[in-house]
Amino acid sequence: MQCGYCTDRKRVLDRHRITHAGEMPYMCGECEYTTDNQSNLTKHNKMVHTREKPYKCCDLCDYSTTSKGNLDRHMDKHTDVKHYMCGECGYQAADKSSLSRHAKKHTGEKPYKCDQC
Repeated sequence: MQCGYCTDRKRVLDRHRITHAGEMPYMCGECEYTTDNQSNLTKHNKMVHTREKPYKCCDLCDYSTTSKGNLDRHMDKHTDVKHYMCGECGYQAADKSSLSRHAKKHTGEKPYKCDQC
């Protein structure tokens, strides 16, 4: 079976092949965590062991995080940027989860029921 993945770099292809073999050659030196790539191990160490959060927010709040992507999503809250729009009514949301929650208003979906009633 071929997956169709192609690249112009051997190193990148070798790293990709690991995903098919199910190998987890990168191991954390402080816990049992293993992964198939160095980037995930680096993120794991920052989040779990060093608690390093190099990405800081502005003067508006004291939010900090381990990744630039998380900071970018957080900053949208301060700038009122709305990337997601409801196709049904035009409602705009800053994140996917807010749009998903909103969409349930159109479908009438109420997946959470009280187990006491």
